[in-house]
Order: sequence, then structure tokens, then C-alpha cells
Amino acid sequence: MRILLPMNTPRLQQLPSLLTLAAALTTAGCGDHAQPSTTTTNTAPGTAPTPNSPNPSSEPAAAKPTQTPARNPYEGLRDLALFSRVPANTSPRISGDPAVHAILVDWTISKNATATLMCSADGSASIYASTGGGVIGAGQHEQVREAAARLFQIAIESKSLLAPINAPPLPDVKEMRFTLATDDGLLSALANVDDLKKGGHPLGALANQVQVVIAAVRTVSDRKKPG
Repeated sequence: MRILLPMNTPRLQQLPSLLTLAAALTTAGCGDHAQPSTTTTNTAPGTAPTPNSPNPSSEPAAAKPTQTPARNPYEGLRDLALFSRVPANTSPRISGDPAVHAILVDWTISKNATATLMCSADGSASIYASTGGGVIGAGQHEQVREAAARLFQIAIESKSLLAPINAPPLPDVKEMRFTLATDDGLLSALANVDDLKKGGHPLGALANQVQVVIAAVRTVSDRKKPG
């Protein structure tokens, strides 16, 4: 298991909850979510050249090369988890339903940052922050695998609360998004964090088990800490 933390970040064992864990995986005040931007090619105006009278100043200026901005690696990792499929014969497999491949839970750290828990049916589990940092490889520990398997069970039982979606966007501030990747596509739902805290929310059991997965990651991370 590898812990990828930015500098000046509190240790995982000091983090009491899901939201503060996410905050610790990023540096406060880092930039917005990386979004693809549109780049316009600027061509200087000019007059078409007159035959037999070449005039360099009248020729259209060469178009500036269009540069494609680098994509945030976080987005690529999230897409990979959303659209990858785990073969039905994969063993061991922690999803009781072979048609369910991954669970992603996105939540906001601040208006400028999001964190995502990614659990795969093959047992892998990771946490990433949109502004950098994260935890990968936690699923190699049995405690994390068991917690993630229970998360799959609750998510499958909660499928009726999720709606089909093509590409689930990241949540707004004080929202959590739960997404299930299945053979039939993606199923997703949003929940307000304050409503989840009050209790009695239809997705409350799912949110609570996410906390259990995070706690398991923290525990195995403590074991990895030098004595």
C-alpha cells in the first residue's frame, strides 16, 4: 500500500472522519478541478495576395498551434474506475453480483477540491484527491477488503435508490455522490452531507459503510507507520 500525501499534511492516524481524511489528502486552497478548456486559434487579419505581386505583409499570418491542456490525473483515474469492467471469473471477487464492477463515492473537501473513494470488485481500494495526494493499494489488506465487500453488499441492496447516468459529474459543496458501475451502465445518486449527518437518510447505510472502509484504511496505514 502506498500513501501519496502532499507536503505539510497531517498523518492519516490523526484524521477522525471521512471529510477530514479527504482534507488531509490535499493542500487547502489549491486550485479548482481541472476541466478541459477551449483554446481558440488566433489568426491575424490580412489581405489575400495579389497574383504576380507577392507582398509578405498582405499574406495571412500563420495560425498559432493549438495546445491541449494537460488533463488532471485524478479525472483519468476516476474515469478508469467508472468504465473498467472486472471479468466475472476474477478470483477472489468481493462483489456478490458479477454484474457489479465498482463503487465510487465522491465528496467535496471545499469548493475547489473533491476526493473519491474507489472500490473495485477485484478487491482493490484507493482514495484520491482532485488537488493531489491519496492512498492506493489498501485493498491488499484483508480488513479493508472485508469492509469494501460489505460496501458492495449495501450498494447492491440500494440499487433502487440510484438512477442511470452516462457520466456522473463531481458533486457540489456539501454533497456526496454514490456511483455503481454495472454491466448495464452507471447508476448514481447525490446526497446532502448535512442530511446524512442528521440520520434516517435512505443512503445513510451506504454513507456509514464508507466511513467503515475509511477507518479500515486508517488502521492498516497505522500499521505501516514506522515505530
